[in-house]
Amino acid sequence: MHCSSTDAHSNTATGSFHVTVRGTFPPTVLVTVANPTLLAPADGRMVNVTVTVIATDLTDPHPASTITGVTSNQPNTGPGPDAVSPVR
Repeated sequence: MHCSSTDAHSNTATGSFHVTVRGTFPPTVLVTVANPTLLAPADGRMVNVTVTVIATDLTDPHPASTITGVTSNQPNTGPGPDAVSPVR
């Protein structure tokens, strides 16, 4: 930060210093949305899903978010080592 001061006799002095702003509160997640929200029918096809996070932070106007995982509530019945046999 740069600053200056002038007295009544027009004498001016200037100076500068650094200011570090540290947030002490975590960001607040307002909304997490998956698109599409429903995959139907459950036929084992791979589908791209976009996950959007809207968050606010007191010191960062654009807080970053990281999606660390997405899971399914359906069993994996497709081919591959993690597949399970469908119940008939």
